[in-house]
Amino acid sequence: MLLIWLIIIPIIGGILCWQCERISNILPHIIAIITLFVEVLLFILIYQVCQNTIHSNHTSWLLTYNIPWIPTIGINFVLAIDNLTIIMLLLTILLGLISILCISVSDYSNIGLFYFNILIIISSTIGIFLSINMFLFLCFWEIVNIPIYFLTTNFGYNQSVNKTLCLKAATKFFIYSQISSLCILSVIVTLASIYHNSYGIWSFNYQDLVSLNLDKYTEYVLMLTLFIAFAIKIPIIPVHSWYVDIQTYAPANGAMDLNGFLLKIAIYGIIRFCIPFFPISSDKFILIVSIIGISNILYGAIMSFNQTDIKRVISYINISHMGLLLIAIYNIYNIAYFGIIVFILSHSISTAGLIIVAGYFHKYLGTRNINNISGLWNNMGIVPALLLILVISIFGLPGTGNFIGEFIILLTNFNINPVLTIITTISLLLLVIPSLKVIQLVCYGEYKLTNRLMFSITKKDQLVLLLVVAIILLLGLYPQLILSILF
Repeated sequence: MLLIWLIIIPIIGGILCWQCERISNILPHIIAIITLFVEVLLFILIYQVCQNTIHSNHTSWLLTYNIPWIPTIGINFVLAIDNLTIIMLLLTILLGLISILCISVSDYSNIGLFYFNILIIISSTIGIFLSINMFLFLCFWEIVNIPIYFLTTNFGYNQSVNKTLCLKAATKFFIYSQISSLCILSVIVTLASIYHNSYGIWSFNYQDLVSLNLDKYTEYVLMLTLFIAFAIKIPIIPVHSWYVDIQTYAPANGAMDLNGFLLKIAIYGIIRFCIPFFPISSDKFILIVSIIGISNILYGAIMSFNQTDIKRVISYINISHMGLLLIAIYNIYNIAYFGIIVFILSHSISTAGLIIVAGYFHKYLGTRNINNISGLWNNMGIVPALLLILVISIFGLPGTGNFIGEFIILLTNFNINPVLTIITTISLLLLVIPSLKVIQLVCYGEYKLTNRLMFSITKKDQLVLLLVVAIILLLGLYPQLILSILF
């Protein structure tokens, strides 16, 4: 029962936030924070239940929940947790908590509806990570798209001026999402049909479908279809444009969830489903994936050079890093697996911090254009110093979690394919240029905002950023915290 409550509690909290807005604007904020703290406590309880088997059992589920749903066609409400799921749940709850904490009551009108959408995203993302019935997984995969759409259309950046652009970005995102879902649906229906033809019963359960023996042609076609489904959400070129647009026009907290959740559920999907379902075809696909990954790294780095909106800079840098993860997950060994998980955690937190800073720029300065922001080092509290740490974390300076993840990934891949690793490393070095450009333009130079009223960033906003930076440094200086869970 513990696992189902991880999904139910955010839904209840979201509905309460939505309805309590009629009573008070501050009440939804309080309810949202309480909801996330309850999720944290529940996660700790689940981890304690699992800890007796977490170090000794690496092949089976540590905790399961199974009730009939549509048993006639093999659809049950099946949730399960293992080592990987624990890490992804930790990331989801942590990012959700940061997302809620950095919101002020005055940031949005209809604040209750805003919290409702955020909490539904958290609930459905948790459902994606826990689902081991493929039909249930698809349901949560679909549900998570809906609140992202409404967050962008109703609470998008500068919506009074760019309402049409927000709507276009959200519509493009939804179309791409439906294509992704259609690909997943076609694969799981085909696998369930093959299972029915082989054993005479219908099943959408993970353990049943992963054990199927497929002919080479069928396996390759299904693998390619499922890869495309997840590649759209990673995203890889040329199906990436939806990401840059919705990242630009989504509200700061919606964009944070987009980076922390949507991009990572696609990576999770490849690790959990694509490779285990189709191991032979995936092995033959490594060269193509490597080419795609390097293309992503180079494209994202080059496109980030001339961006002026800091959120678009972040978007293209993320596209580059997703290329690195794509290469890494098709060369998984035990140590590389650890590097991938540490990188996912640290990259998600670092990106969340940068998006928070972008939101602060818009909130306090009225712009996100880095050409119009200069000389903030002594004019925005500790934010410029924390921005510096976040930026150097993104390009992997030692002492940060990204460095640990990238180092382990590149080190293990070097033993497999030295040439590919060297090319990947050189490509990643290009990301240093746009990162340093942001720091140079934003933190130093002549202060350009003297004609504006003096502003004072709140202590709460500064504390949220301090929390983010502390987590990044903790992952970089003591990655054993994650290692102890995985191995």
